[in-house]
Amino acid sequence: MKNDIPVYSSKLAKILCNKGYHIIDLAINKTNNKSLVFFFENKEEIWQAIKDYETITKQYKQQIKEQLKGVGSNVPKRDNTENQ
Repeated sequence: MKNDIPVYSSKLAKILCNKGYHIIDLAINKTNNKSLVFFFENKEEIWQAIKDYETITKQYKQQIKEQLKGVGSNVPKRDNTENQ
């Protein structure tokens, strides 16, 4: 278990399983008792799948960030002088 790859994301663990990698062990997360840590065998090809996931996730977060930049900028400001 020492050389195994710990995966803290259930989403990534599911993707790795769907790609044919097998979970070899499970453990309760020591920092968050409500979540699990999934352990995969340390193989060179699994690292590429993890890097691909990280790249896609990073790109997706960047797209969302770009889309949210303009949200709210077209909303006119309220004029509070009527109530004074």
